[in-house]
Amino acid sequence: MRQEVAPKVLAIIDQYLRDHGKQNIYDVLQRLGVRDANSQATKIEYAWEVPTGAPIFTIWAEGVCVHPLSGGMFSVENMKERNTLINGDLMNPGQLRRTNERRRLMRQVLGGQPFIAVLQTDVRSRAELMQGISAKPDLRIKDSPWHVAHWDAAKQRAILVRGEPGWCPSEAEVDQYLVHGHIVSPDQPGFPEAPPREEKNSGVPTLTFPDQAHRDLVEARSMAAMMQFFVDESLFPVDVSNDNLGYDIDVRNADGVSVFHVEVKGTASSEPGFFLTRNEWATAGVDDLWELALVTNALSACHIERYAAWEVKKRFRFDELVWRCELKARAD
Repeated sequence: MRQEVAPKVLAIIDQYLRDHGKQNIYDVLQRLGVRDANSQATKIEYAWEVPTGAPIFTIWAEGVCVHPLSGGMFSVENMKERNTLINGDLMNPGQLRRTNERRRLMRQVLGGQPFIAVLQTDVRSRAELMQGISAKPDLRIKDSPWHVAHWDAAKQRAILVRGEPGWCPSEAEVDQYLVHGHIVSPDQPGFPEAPPREEKNSGVPTLTFPDQAHRDLVEARSMAAMMQFFVDESLFPVDVSNDNLGYDIDVRNADGVSVFHVEVKGTASSEPGFFLTRNEWATAGVDDLWELALVTNALSACHIERYAAWEVKKRFRFDELVWRCELKARAD
């Protein structure tokens, strides 16, 4: 379901549709050399064999994870022999055949050869799939090359990564994604745990930051904590932090209706303190759904506090630390 797709993945699909329009994917398959691409049997396959190239695989957009720091995209392919669906029901003979054929073709690219992906969204929600309702493709696009970045023989799973070789999530990150639906603690070896610098005895607030890597890690942990918080509340958080909306998370109910627009601020310290941009504070003044989520101790035992816009203004002191200065136009 569109609401369950990561914004960065959804942006790829929307950009393709803007550039190429909504195409019949089976015409595309035929041009790529898939035999009988327009037959009814071919239309419901999970993978297609191409006589002159690598196989083509469907990838559900809802199952693509975006790494919170690198932005890399990956999907986990279960290569175990199985005969049950996501909800535990037995596959019908057609589903079992298609699953086995996909696994056979996937074994051809375990060495890391690039393959073409058909990135697709599902009409059904995950909740519907868990109730035994069959998946049904909605939007489908021919995506950039993907490849198997890692083959885990012990766990019988292949890590499919979008783009050129050179990056792969760690095993711990993959495990976190499979358990939580997102990466809780991104692996970034070598990041120093540098606290913010303080100017002592000046009595004047100063704008000082730790290194960028530390800030990125705090932000990622804070976002992950809040995403999980709302999932635990049986809500559906969507990361919109790259959309410049004045908030980071659009929280929706089961009907897909927005109930909170959450601006997330995090700090490694136990003392609450944060910076607001002009856009964020302006949005707070006009958006009734806006709220602030403040995550302290973000790199250890996270503590979460939530504030409505009026509470932010009442509870916190605002200090003007930065001014934007531009050269004035010369008088004639």
